Amino acid sequence: MSENVTPVRTYILVFIILLVLLVATVGAAWLPLGRFHLATALLIAVVKAVFIGLYFMHIYHSPKLTWIVSTGSAFFLAILLAFILNDYMTRDWLAIPGK
Repeated sequence: MSENVTPVRTYILVFIILLVLLVATVGAAWLPLGRFHLATALLIAVVKAVFIGLYFMHIYHSPKLTWIVSTGSAFFLAILLAFILNDYMTRDWLAIPGK
């Protein structure tokens, strides 16, 4: 099996995309999103992690087993993040006596 050579142009393009996402993260911090700051930051972070995993960790040109393991891991991480966000977003729903 031969190694796949990724062109430098691809790395530059991914770098530019990551810079745009960095600006989006900083911009989202200044927007009045209320309780959705965390969700927005996590969404942008997930997109950045996907780009880093696919291109810099070379998952894009990996065998199918690597894709299955990566996708399964991301799926279970998404489930864990969904539970965390569910807890975070619903904390103020119950009236606490004295508050």
